[in-house]
Amino acid sequence: MLFLLCVMLWISPGFALDGDIGKFWQLSDVHFDPDYSQHGNSKKQCHFHNDSSGDPGYYGNYLCDSPYNLVESVIETMRHREAEPDFILWTGDTVPHVEQKSLDDVLRLISNVTTVLKDAFPNTSLVPLLGNHDAFPSNQMPLVESGTHYYDDILTKGDWSQLLEKQEQAQFQKGGYYSRIVRQGLRLVVLNSNLWYSMNKKVTGNLDPNQQLAWLRQQLTDANTAQQKVYIVAHICPGAFERLQGMSWFYPEFNKRYLDLITEHAATIAAHFCGHEHTDSFRLVKDKQGVTTSLMYLSPALTPWKSPLQGVGANNPSVRLYHYSRSTSNIMDYLQYYLNLTLANEGPGNSSGGLDNSSEGEWQLEYQATQAYAVTDCSPRNFNNLTRTFHTSSIQFKRYMDYNTVSYNNSAMCGHSCFINQLCAILYVDINQYNNCMFWSGTTPQPHTRTQTYHPTNTPDHTTISPPHTTTHHKKHHKPYHLPQYVFYIIGGMGVLIVALAVAVSCLCVRKRRRGMPFKYSHFVGPINS
Repeated sequence: MLFLLCVMLWISPGFALDGDIGKFWQLSDVHFDPDYSQHGNSKKQCHFHNDSSGDPGYYGNYLCDSPYNLVESVIETMRHREAEPDFILWTGDTVPHVEQKSLDDVLRLISNVTTVLKDAFPNTSLVPLLGNHDAFPSNQMPLVESGTHYYDDILTKGDWSQLLEKQEQAQFQKGGYYSRIVRQGLRLVVLNSNLWYSMNKKVTGNLDPNQQLAWLRQQLTDANTAQQKVYIVAHICPGAFERLQGMSWFYPEFNKRYLDLITEHAATIAAHFCGHEHTDSFRLVKDKQGVTTSLMYLSPALTPWKSPLQGVGANNPSVRLYHYSRSTSNIMDYLQYYLNLTLANEGPGNSSGGLDNSSEGEWQLEYQATQAYAVTDCSPRNFNNLTRTFHTSSIQFKRYMDYNTVSYNNSAMCGHSCFINQLCAILYVDINQYNNCMFWSGTTPQPHTRTQTYHPTNTPDHTTISPPHTTTHHKKHHKPYHLPQYVFYIIGGMGVLIVALAVAVSCLCVRKRRRGMPFKYSHFVGPINS
């Protein structure tokens, strides 16, 4: 009997025995800045200037990108918490937000972080991918047909040839994407989603930049034939940004085509992993019947850099460890680790808490998903049910909002508009559905497909900063007019009144019909038991 019970549990969806549990890291948006100085000016990217007199901090600053001390610290934390993961997802944006002088500078930065990671995890499968800031100029991910040597240079001068097998390198040269079978039954499909990014002007007019969509379709088809599950790994996920109303990432046509493709192959895709936003969130991927089939996990950034976009803010440095079933590829749980930057900078090198290496700092477990959200595992069904508990004053939503900025500002209030934008972004990766969600909540005046435009500004030292969350679908952006709330009450009241009048008129018509009805039919009129 006990044997039968074990078998039933084993075959039940989402269940995994302890010996079946594997682990992997996701490190995203490192944005390593070698010019960071502890004597730098925090208002000038923490770079040293003749007028510098501040103390930005040993591990970093909320106004700046990651110093080497922070990069070293997170790698030591990963080694201490889980030194032998099945693999490591390194999900792009190694280069800082400061525009680089040349492609060689970009490649040198990528090479530096590659070397550090490879030395720290010599026997682990490292899975690197490109971010929008890893291009030169930033955001302008090139087409192979333009004759670029960019992808070749990433392999040679960026040292990714040390991380990718020969067949993976050959595929990478065709456009910055590749696939890897990390274990029997699990295929990683590593995308260059920057080719679909709305700030990338090099793909204008191209229906399938570097033929990536066609390749993705073939990969999903092949995985299905081989009875493999797929993890899609990308720097940028489709959909809208949950912290800024009306901002989406992909060009609309690519958002739709990509979503149609992954919906078509929903049974093959086990999960999606992204970065780019610097925030901690997730997206529900639904089929045409509205059933949630998979999740997009959006891991927050290592860099604490504060976005210049109004209302977005900064975050504490973070790294994430996933637990997954090796037999089913289902995500069972994840642990979010973070560094409270303010406290860490008060005692640099402090190794309290039983940590052996002084460079590790004060990294802590921010939360464990199953415990924080009271779910048995991180299945699409459980996270779909989780969103149903969200409302502006719910405990679960308050926790989600605290984690959204990696506990950077736990006292921040999230009103009606903030809540609706968060919820619509989670529920609807399709931009038209997202816009309709915003409209019917009374947040926007009408469904639309336009998104906000951000124009990079010059910092005090005249360095152009290009944030990770920017969209330029149109040249002008008009602030939407919001209908007053009482208008919706008036419309609702009128609707109720019309329905009541219709019922009353119907009743009068029935009574009149009964009185004029011939006697031979009258025994069919009225209640059965009258």
